[in-house]
Amino acid sequence: IRQLIRLTFICSVDSQIKLVPSWLVELKLLERLQLTGNLINDLPPALAQLEHLYTLDLENSPLNPGLEAAYKAGLPELKASLRSL
Repeated sequence: IRQLIRLTFICSVDSQIKLVPSWLVELKLLERLQLTGNLINDLPPALAQLEHLYTLDLENSPLNPGLEAAYKAGLPELKASLRSL
């Protein structure tokens, strides 16, 4: 996936994913990231650099409390929270 630099959408639902790789920031055109129902509890701060990302779906994932609050507030708040780390 890392070499698919024009990728705009990634969907991996109920896949037991625990970590979101920081190299996703290399996918500069990524617009939608659907990771519903995985085991993700944290996100790499680099994810905030994805300028075209407008949808991030982490529903039914055990996010840590701080990240959960930012996620529920919306993607702009989540990106701001990740930038502050």
